[in-house]
Amino acid sequence: MKRFSRREDFDERTLPELDSEAIDFRVASESFAPVRRLARKDLDRLRLVASYQGRKVPTVGGIVLLRRHADGYPVVLAHSVLSNANGIAVMSGMQAVVIGGAQPLQRELIELAAKHPSCLPPPL
Repeated sequence: MKRFSRREDFDERTLPELDSEAIDFRVASESFAPVRRLARKDLDRLRLVASYQGRKVPTVGGIVLLRRHADGYPVVLAHSVLSNANGIAVMSGMQAVVIGGAQPLQRELIELAAKHPSCLPPPL
């Protein structure tokens, strides 16, 4: 919700622990070759890199698009996907117990979620 209110997409999040060299311009150029010729300034326009404290760093989208085959997905992305999937599973379980008329199971789901907060998305 915070990103939504700032009009910021997950793909646009900066990865300040990396530098702009994490995006290999040659690989980026080859990836875009069938579509268009890529100039270095296009990395900014396409939001593959962004400014962070006065320096250019890659964005999640840039890493996912251009480095995922070589390096795998960024840990922050994998954690976000898994925690949100777990959050959806808990919500689905809550709905299932209500629809199934087994409301006492809600407490068990709440307790289960409380035991594993690091596996769930942060509360809104």
